[in-house]
Formats: sequence, C-alpha cells, structure tokens
Amino acid sequence: MPTILGNLKEMYLSLRGQHTQAPAGRRSAMNEQFRFRYALFKDLLNANSELLGIMADMDVKLRGEQVFGFPYLKNQVTRALQHAFVMVKSLDVMSGSRYRALYTSLSRINEAIKAIEAEHQPAEAPANVVPYQRLSLKDADWAGGKNANLGEIKNRVGLPVPKGFAVTTRAFRRFLEFNGLAEAILARKNAVLAEDEAGKQEHLNEVSEDIIRLIREKPVPPDLAQELEACCREVWGEDQSPLLALRSSAVGEDGELSYAGQYLTLLGVRVPDLAESWKEIVASLYSARSLAYRAAKGVLDEQLGMAAACLEMVDAKAAGVLYTRHPYDILDEDILINAVWGLGPYAVDGVVMPDQYRVRKGEEPVILGKQVHAQKVQLKLLPQGGSEERPVPEEQQDQPCLDDEHILQLARYGAALETHYQCPQDVEWALNQEGELLILQSRPLKIENPDKFCLLEAAPLPGFELIQDYCEIASRGVGAGPVVIAKGEEALRGIGYDFCME
Repeated sequence: MPTILGNLKEMYLSLRGQHTQAPAGRRSAMNEQFRFRYALFKDLLNANSELLGIMADMDVKLRGEQVFGFPYLKNQVTRALQHAFVMVKSLDVMSGSRYRALYTSLSRINEAIKAIEAEHQPAEAPANVVPYQRLSLKDADWAGGKNANLGEIKNRVGLPVPKGFAVTTRAFRRFLEFNGLAEAILARKNAVLAEDEAGKQEHLNEVSEDIIRLIREKPVPPDLAQELEACCREVWGEDQSPLLALRSSAVGEDGELSYAGQYLTLLGVRVPDLAESWKEIVASLYSARSLAYRAAKGVLDEQLGMAAACLEMVDAKAAGVLYTRHPYDILDEDILINAVWGLGPYAVDGVVMPDQYRVRKGEEPVILGKQVHAQKVQLKLLPQGGSEERPVPEEQQDQPCLDDEHILQLARYGAALETHYQCPQDVEWALNQEGELLILQSRPLKIENPDKFCLLEAAPLPGFELIQDYCEIASRGVGAGPVVIAKGEEALRGIGYDFCME
C-alpha cells in the first residue's frame, strides 16, 4: 500500500508539473485522467477494507461460539471473491495493465474453492416441517439459526422450550417452485439493476410491492398445507387452540450480514391461519429494505433461503432476559436477571423498569441482591390473538416478579447454557401461568469495553431539565447527527438510495 500511495503522489506531482505548461484542452484531459485513477484507487481501498472485514468475521466464526451453516460460508466466499476482483481490476487499470497475471491467480483460487465446495455439499431438509424434538445445531443450514438453536437447547442441553416446529427452507423453495415465482422475482430484480442511481430507489419500492403482491396471491401447495396441518396435530394433538408466534429465520444471514428487524415476526397466529400467515414471512424477504441491503452486500437470492420458527406463544406471568455475566464489566462474572410482569418485550423496550437480580454462579448458586421496581403496566396475550397493555394488579405492582426458587432455577439454566456453548450467553426466558420456566432464545453475549461507562454519574447541568434518570444504556452509539424518521417503505423514496441500505 505505501508503494501505491507513493506512485499516486509521484503521478500527481508529475501531472501538476505538466499541467502548468500544457494547453487548456490537454489540461482538461489530464484532470479527467487523474480523477479516473483516483476513483479506481478509492475502489481498491474500499474493496480491501470489505475483504478484511469478511476475513475477520470468518475468523470469529472459527471460535465455535456462533451458529452458522454452509450458506453463510458460500455467501462470505462469494463476497470475498467479488471484492478481490475489484481490487485486481482497479490495480491493473491504474497501472496500465501491468498486473494481468493477478486475474489468473484469482481464477485459480476460485477453482480451488469450487473444488472444496463440491466435496462438502450442505445437508438437505428431510421435510418441509420438522418438530423441535428432531432438531439440533447441525440443522442450521435448512432450519435456520433460531430453530436449530431451540432444538439444541431442548435436545442437547435438556432445558424446556416452547412447543413448536421449523418450517424449513425446503418449504420456501417448494412454494416458489410450485408457483413459478423464482423466475418472476429474478426478472423484476434485474429490471432494478438496469436503472441508473437516480431512479433506482423509486423503482426498488415498486418492485418490492409487486413481488410481495405476487407472493400473497399465490396458493400454498396442497402437500405443504397438509404437512403444516399434520405437524400441528403432532405437536399439539387435537387441541388446535394455542396461539402461535411465527418468527423469520433467513438462512445465510449470519456474520456481518445482520438482518435483525428486516424480516417479519407475527404474534398471536391461529392454527387455521398458519399457512397464509407463513406467506407473509416469505414476503418479508423481498421488502425494499431487504432487497437494497442484499444488493449492497452482494448477496444473491439463490444463496438465501427463508425458514420460519412456529412456536406456541407463552401466556407469560413474567418474562425477561438473563446475562450469564455482566455485559459491560469484564471483571464481573455474576449472573444478571431482568424481569417484568407479563410478556418480555416490556423488559427491553424501556416501557417499564425491570426487576434486577444478581446471582453468584456455582454448584449451588447464591442470590446476591435484588432491585425491585414498581411496575404499573404489563403486556398481556389476548385470547383472540395479539397483545395489549394492561395494568398490573395493585397487590403485585411492588412485588418481585420472581420468587427465590425461580431465580435460582433460572440461574442454573443460564449456567448450563454457558457451559454448553462455552461462552457467555444472552438468554430470553418466560414464566408461564403454570409456573414453568421456558427458554425462548439463547445467543452469545457481546461484552462491551470494560470501562464501566454505565456506572459513572454526571452532575446535572445548570439551566437544563433532566428528562430521564435511572435508566440502562441499550447502545453506546457510534455517531451523532440529525434524525430522519421514515414511517414505512413509502417514506424511503425521499431518502437517498445509499442511505436506505445502511
């Protein structure tokens, strides 16, 4: 890189010396040549940065702390080769075709990778739907990370999870094939790629709406509908009254490609509406935001599949999150539990201040402290589906959400998950009306820098009103600036194409 910078500087000085003596027409051509080479140089640097990021992400995956499958590897390798090609092309054009041999080297690398891929083909889903008692982490390629993780927790760790099953990527591809949607979707996406940047965003919204409309209009294949019905009977027997949660789990989304919040989650789905509701999960794969993000990251549709988690919704008496160690104090290894009355979203959305319990790990965990906060409202499940805010009964508002027995049991669950996954865990849990604790999700805990920034108290500033106190920081943030609120996909039309892809 120092050589490239040196050559660029030498070229600039040479051009500047010639610039003062050259005629106006030649000076214009020299300026254009410099701008062209400078653009190539920026492309090279950007591609190099992206490639290093991919390599670093794959190195993290080798630690074995995160769920990923073969689609993740294919995505990352494809992106790495794309960025490497940009680097080779930029360098070769800048140098006047002095590095043509790099194309041959890159081709050899590509062929070697293809040979490795041919030896390690990903497993295929055994069925369109698979109950959790037959799932584990090894099935992430076709069941999605959420489903595979719940199967692992149930079958390998031995902890209780909600009843449910995975709607696999095989079902997703069966639906596309049955209705001839793959070709129709690709044709519409290719039309967007042909647009110039000025019209791309508006056209992207139109294409997204068109694809989603197509998916909603097409029927679920009869064999798939029968499998969904049969799996519901296998899991819940003749009782078809449970309300379900449908959660998207895109296969190939691991690593740097974080699609959190881009795909749909449906709560309170009734069993008779399951097939049609599942189509909405599939349609969310083609929202304008998701299409733009995948285009920016170089992820091809054939490398991505949509699985879905179909879970029985827990009519939670209490719920919350558990950290198997402190999330921002690297020296604190105690278990932290946050709890609210009712459903879990109020524990993380800031609607109420959750109870906080601290537990020391060990063969016999010990409760070290409790902070109980008054909670006046809770989120409750509705019998007909959906949820609503309700008042907490007055006699419970100042009482702990969990008794000591449940606190210690939950701490044992957290310790078991940390031991199994061999890294700190961020765990979502719920206590049902029968008093049973259920694990809803467990993922690696991201520990912030150990500077105890959340423990520092600043003195109030004179002349300024204190808006909120006694809060927990959800994210430290990475920048500052004006905020633009985009309410729905339509609002993105007024925001730059590059901006909406972030």
